[in-house]
Amino acid sequence: MTDSNDAPHWGRLYTAMVTPMTEAGGVDVEQAQHLASALLKSGSDGGSSPRGGALI
Repeated sequence: MTDSNDAPHWGRLYTAMVTPMTEAGGVDVEQAQHLASALLKSGSDGGSSPRGGALI
């Protein structure tokens, strides 16, 4: 059994983030940054997006 102090700290809340898209079908990077920042400020320890991005 591994001591709990030896385990990596992954945080408690990871959020799946919707990828904001532009009218043309591309990723809206500015909105994605705004959304990621809001999620982190509201208590998420990290997360991911279906398009493969990650919040750290």
